[in-house]
Amino acid sequence: MFWPTYWEGNDPELTSDDLGWDVIRKREAGSDDTKDIYDYYVGCLGMDLSLYYAEKDKFYYVDMANGEVVPQKENPQWDGKYDYDRVCVYDCNGDLDSDEVFDFETAEELWNAFKIDGKPMSYILEHSVIWLST
Repeated sequence: MFWPTYWEGNDPELTSDDLGWDVIRKREAGSDDTKDIYDYYVGCLGMDLSLYYAEKDKFYYVDMANGEVVPQKENPQWDGKYDYDRVCVYDCNGDLDSDEVFDFETAEELWNAFKIDGKPMSYILEHSVIWLST
């Protein structure tokens, strides 16, 4: 199960509807286009992203202030029940020793150069659960 059932009325299974930008983020950014939404939140507002990239079953944190993408470390108190609780999605508890750390200077460089298994940022975002953080 991905989502905690302690959230009232929540379906615990991760579905394709959970991936990519949600309706609220699209509305706030004024677009359905992944790049436009990314440019608004990351490029203009400078917000950090926390991603659960479903294809790798892995959480990543995009830290705009420090210019790095890092895989997130597992929460030592995780009970193994809900994948959502595996990390703290609003905190960069990154594994800086990982060979997956990616350094960047700008949001545009991140968009153009960051890849996971050869997949570009547009694909990664469209196939991830996305949380915004400041």
